[in-house]
Formats: sequence, C-alpha cells, structure tokens
Amino acid sequence: MKRLGILALLFVAGCGTTFDRDWESAGASKAENGLEGAWDGTWLSDENGHTGSLRCIITRREDRGFDSRYYAGYGWFIFWFGFEYTIPTTAVTDGSAWLLRGSAMLDSCIGGGLYEYEARVEQDEYVASYRSSFHRGIFKMKRAR
Repeated sequence: MKRLGILALLFVAGCGTTFDRDWESAGASKAENGLEGAWDGTWLSDENGHTGSLRCIITRREDRGFDSRYYAGYGWFIFWFGFEYTIPTTAVTDGSAWLLRGSAMLDSCIGGGLYEYEARVEQDEYVASYRSSFHRGIFKMKRAR
C-alpha cells in the first residue's frame, strides 16, 4: 500500500513536466502577432474565493484559430493539485487589443464540465472572466519573461 502512495506522488509530481518544457520554449520564442507565446498569472473563483497559479501557452492552429493550453494549480491544506487542459480559442483584434473567446467540455474531477471564457489581451496584460458548471471568476496573466 505504501508503494502505491509513493507511485501516485511521483505520477502527480511529473504531470507538469511536458507542459513545463513547452512553456519554457514558448516563452523563449518571440510572438509575431503579440498573442502567441507563454503567459503566467493566477485564477480566482468568485464563487468561493479559491485561487491558484495559472500558466498558458497560446499557439496558432492551421485553420487560423488558436489553442490556449492551460496549466492551473490549486492548493488544499498541504496538498497541491495541478491540471492541464486545452481550449480552442477564437481571437479578433480590437484596435491594439485582442478579444478572445473559448469553450470546451473538461473531464477534470476538479472544475469539470462545460468551461467558457472571454478575455482581453492588450500588450503584455491578459484579463479574462470564466464560467464553468461549478465556478465563475477571473484570471489575470502577464506575458512570461
């Protein structure tokens, strides 16, 4: 039984490694359009005040849309959880800003169900409101340096 616990801890600890590598790579490359690349910040639930870390990698798809790949962290007592999800995103320009919108069905046991968000990205500031089957709130990020 003790071995199972250790294996579970190693599995959870290693979950973000692919994302970490991709996020570092995205942060090192220069975005041509001011939107793509690595973003770093926090999320905050309006429902219960819970908060956590949030990182995002925005990439352009072949169909000229975008994918927003998120890695969200959440702490509970001495435990820390992280989960990754990718949301197809539409983006249109509004002057010097980008307006983003996306939605997806998430299969996570934490905050799963339909997830939708709308965001405004201007220069190095990314501010969004989100709603899901269980929560609603905001997240704020800045371009990773």
